[in-house]
Amino acid sequence: MDGGSGATSATGSSNDARRRAEGFTVPLVKRSSLIAILGALPLVAAPGQARAAQVYCSPTGDFCTSATLQQGARTLWVGMFSFRGKVSICVDPPRGRTTCVRKPLQSDGTIYVASAKWRRTFPNRGRGVYHVRFYYAADHNRIGPLLSFRV
Repeated sequence: MDGGSGATSATGSSNDARRRAEGFTVPLVKRSSLIAILGALPLVAAPGQARAAQVYCSPTGDFCTSATLQQGARTLWVGMFSFRGKVSICVDPPRGRTTCVRKPLQSDGTIYVASAKWRRTFPNRGRGVYHVRFYYAADHNRIGPLLSFRV
C-alpha cells in the first residue's frame, strides 16, 4: 500500500493506513462505534445455514466484514475507518467460477462501508456452501478472513 495505491487512511497518510493494517490500536470511540453498528447484524446462523464464520471484526476494531441475512436478504458487507476508495467483493460458489464486483466505500457518517446483495449481484450456482472474500481494489490485499454461507 504505497502512496500511489489509492488507499489512504482517514488522515490521508498511507503510513497511518499501513500501521492500522499491521495491528496498531484504534481509539476506543471508533472501536465502540463499529461494534455498535455490527450489533445490529444477526450473528447466529439460522437452521440450515453454514456454521462457518459469517462475521469477522479485526482485533483492533478497524474493520468488520459480514455475509449475513439482513431483512431476509443475504448481504455481503464491509465497514472500516482507515481506508477509502473501492473494495472488491468475491464469491466462490459450490460449483462454477468465482465472481467479483467492485464497490465504492461510502461514508455513512461514522465509518466507510460497501455492500452487495448476493441474489441481485452474484449468480446463484445452486445449493451448497458459498465463500466470500473482500479485497482492497487498489492493491488487491485481502480484508479479513474467508467468510461462508450456505444456500
